[in-house]
Amino acid sequence: MAHWLYLMRHAQSTERQSSQQDAERNLSTTGMKEAASIGHFLKKNNYNLDLILSSAAKRAESTSVIIHGILNLRNEIRKRKIPISKPTPIKD
Repeated sequence: MAHWLYLMRHAQSTERQSSQQDAERNLSTTGMKEAASIGHFLKKNNYNLDLILSSAAKRAESTSVIIHGILNLRNEIRKRKIPISKPTPIKD
């Protein structure tokens, strides 16, 4: 039996406030609609997800919760704190 890995970035988030940590940013209204749209696409096209892994960032978690609800998945979402690092240039 083949297994597939689908990677998805969180939907559109709100702008970062000066005192706010990046991981605390929420989804914007547009982002909530985008997440729902992806969830409905996955359901309509019979994508069978066994598991959703999510960053613990609010916007990623919210995206996962919306999709999870639309797909009516039995398994809970697994959240992980993912360390944020600065990009490192690749040298030849």
